[in-house]
Amino acid sequence: MQSSSRVCAFSVVAGCFKSFLFVPVAHASAWTLEKDTGYQSLNVSYENGDFGKNWRQDSYLEYGLTSDWTVVSKVETVWRVLDNYNDRTSGEIGVRREVWVKDALHISAVSSVFVGERLDDQSCGGFGAEVGAALGYSSKLANKPAYAFVETAVGARQGCEHVTTDVVIGVQPAEKWDVQVKAFGEKFPGREFTKLEVGVSRQVGKSFVGAGVRKEISGAFEENSAFMSIWRKF
Repeated sequence: MQSSSRVCAFSVVAGCFKSFLFVPVAHASAWTLEKDTGYQSLNVSYENGDFGKNWRQDSYLEYGLTSDWTVVSKVETVWRVLDNYNDRTSGEIGVRREVWVKDALHISAVSSVFVGERLDDQSCGGFGAEVGAALGYSSKLANKPAYAFVETAVGARQGCEHVTTDVVIGVQPAEKWDVQVKAFGEKFPGREFTKLEVGVSRQVGKSFVGAGVRKEISGAFEENSAFMSIWRKF
């Protein structure tokens, strides 16, 4: 099953790209939003594997309090196609703080609290907290705007500790198009996994519409997913 993905969203790229490159990354980012600007997205995926067939939705909302502080939030729900597991909903809210910037290199810290239910392990409670750090870099790849970042976080939900890591590489191969590759993993009591995700999005009006595929690649269990997303900045 998919990790609860932590909340951070997918922001404006640093330096000279910050004015036009806005990237949705399922859950992590090293960049903060400008003051009084925001980001929202809705992602829907269909998962099929060892834990059954599921529909999953992720709703993200971010808002820039200042150029250094961004409020981040997320609501995630899993609906089971069969009755092997219960439907579950999880919420998260926190803040991201930019702590160091040099040219196109950005470092930020994030802390958040969880409410609701843990989606991936029903033996764990839903309430808890998490702290993490992220490193982001924007540049060019084959003369096209590109970006990369890595984020790691540690946390606990009513006694169940977890460690998460996200690594993302993206490029804009053409105007209004974005291609992104993401690997993310999580380790918690009794289980750990790594998933690989590839997505493509295109600007349509003021929003971006995307689609992609996701697969568990560590061998911990079998799972394949397809997803669609829509997101915008405001």
